[in-house]
Amino acid sequence: MAAMKSRGRLAILDPVGMKAGMDHYDLGLARGLAELGNEVDIHSNFTSDESRVRSFNSFGRGEVRWWNLAALYFRYLQVLRKCKTDHVGTLIIHLFHFNQFDAWLVRKARRMGFYLIGIVHDVEGFVRPTNNRRLLNIVQHGLDRMVVHNRYSRDELLRISGNKLGEKIRVIPHGQVAEFPGEEAPVIGKESFRVGQEKAFTILFFGMIKPTKGLETVIGAMASLPPDVKLLVAGRTRPGMKGSVIRDLQALEREGRARLFLHSIPPEAVSSFFQSADVVVLPYSRVYQSGVLLRAWCEGIPVVLSDLPAFREVAAEGSDALFVPAGDRQALMKAIMRLKDDGSLRSSLSEGGRKRLVRDHNWKDIAREFSNLLA
Repeated sequence: MAAMKSRGRLAILDPVGMKAGMDHYDLGLARGLAELGNEVDIHSNFTSDESRVRSFNSFGRGEVRWWNLAALYFRYLQVLRKCKTDHVGTLIIHLFHFNQFDAWLVRKARRMGFYLIGIVHDVEGFVRPTNNRRLLNIVQHGLDRMVVHNRYSRDELLRISGNKLGEKIRVIPHGQVAEFPGEEAPVIGKESFRVGQEKAFTILFFGMIKPTKGLETVIGAMASLPPDVKLLVAGRTRPGMKGSVIRDLQALEREGRARLFLHSIPPEAVSSFFQSADVVVLPYSRVYQSGVLLRAWCEGIPVVLSDLPAFREVAAEGSDALFVPAGDRQALMKAIMRLKDDGSLRSSLSEGGRKRLVRDHNWKDIAREFSNLLA
């Protein structure tokens, strides 16, 4: 496909980047677009030696708090001005919360004459309530086109907007979030993070810890699982989590049944956590898309998922995942025991997940879909 050069260079703007694994997303999309002949820049908090893409360390890796929000505004202004100087015509931005800052960025970029494509990862924020009026203003009047990762997210946006978004929305899958581990790569995590004795069967719960992530279900399942099943929890705790949940986790840790890493995980350690696990559980009560699921498939670890629409779109029971009703701790326990007792099932799910990644989540096909939005 020929490059769409009428809008000038493309730039992906992402202040999150390496803080949450979004660097893999940015680089995968940028490489794919560059292979189609587009000139692509990335403005984030990392640089790459990728020869076909220009990358700029435009944002810091520190957490954004109210006292340093002004610095983020200033950095964005610098980035927008540089994009204008570099003859960038199209901006691709990530949207998770539809907060006041998102509204300001979209409004400012529009005034500067950029063509805007928004990647809507979450239609609703699960930490703080989403302001639907602000959301509608952004998607109806700010963005030229928007991308969602599944039909469920599209339908939710259409429902909120009263079916007024029409052709602005395109469903394009979430791309692979890491390279497949090499056969020769040492499995550092088996020694670093595995819980208890080497023969223990380890469950991994990975990612930001929010009320919708279902940790209570995992804790409840642990009460019915045998002592040689251990729990590994890795991720930063977000506002709204019940103190009782954290105390229950800490009690499991004191009993030798769990290890807790309740903080942001450095990018270089992520693979080790997954490689320490025998199964990854995603017992969420609500979800729009999940990078954790894609990372588990990439690492070759079988998954147990809540039976939710967004998961049902991307995974298949018995082929690349096991499904359990959301909030059902007994069903979760039984799925974990099924995997513990059946090594061939673990292997087939792992293989199925990797095949799914190659078929449905490869950046070459995804970039081609994005390129269609530039016409």
